[in-house]
Amino acid sequence: MEVITHLTLLSILISTLVLISANSLPTVFPASFQFDYTTPPVRVHDTPQRAGLEGQLLDYLLKGYNPMTRPVYHPDTCTMVHITFSLIQIITLAERDQILVSNVWMTMGWKDEFMVWDPAEWGGIELIYIPAPYIWFPDVTLYNNAQVNDPYYDNTKQSIALVKSDGTVSLWPKPLILQSSCQIEVLYFPFDRQNCSMQFSSWAYHSGHVWVTSNDTEVYLGSYINSTEWNIVNTSVTNTRIEYEGMPE
Repeated sequence: MEVITHLTLLSILISTLVLISANSLPTVFPASFQFDYTTPPVRVHDTPQRAGLEGQLLDYLLKGYNPMTRPVYHPDTCTMVHITFSLIQIITLAERDQILVSNVWMTMGWKDEFMVWDPAEWGGIELIYIPAPYIWFPDVTLYNNAQVNDPYYDNTKQSIALVKSDGTVSLWPKPLILQSSCQIEVLYFPFDRQNCSMQFSSWAYHSGHVWVTSNDTEVYLGSYINSTEWNIVNTSVTNTRIEYEGMPE
């Protein structure tokens, strides 16, 4: 039986225990994403004069741009998507329904080879803000979502992307409420310890086209609001490669 690698899955493990309080982390959130990347040649702009230099730059960048295709010159190039996950609040853990309801904030960063310009030719502009629907963005999905719709992807579409002149894109969607499936262990109730995970990955692309990863080893807790019912023992972030049978390369 042939097994084909389909995608990369990011697992975020959140353990809870009514004994130990969470360790606080620094409150300074990373301002941007950094990547090892070779910048493609800068295109020469020929945009006619319009009101506002930033508006002219936006017209130049979006001229001929197709947000439905990955932003790479060569189809074999893999788009690396780096994410950072922040847990703001555990709203409830519905043990009977086995659903964790949490308030979270997750950011994404990647390289767009078509969003490149020379600041010297554009009045020193080094970054620009672009509504997410106008550019390509990854279809990162919560795989163990317990809701009918996909709240994270819907929230992403309403976000504003920060684009730098070297093609670095940072997308910071608004915080949102997630409902994720969590297998509950009730053997030691009410002094129970639960281990809940949130699994994120691209829904449509396999790992050769879009690789979802994180440089973090723990969930960011700098803005966490303590729960009156659950205390966080520890968190971890792991990058996991999942193989599916019969999926096309």
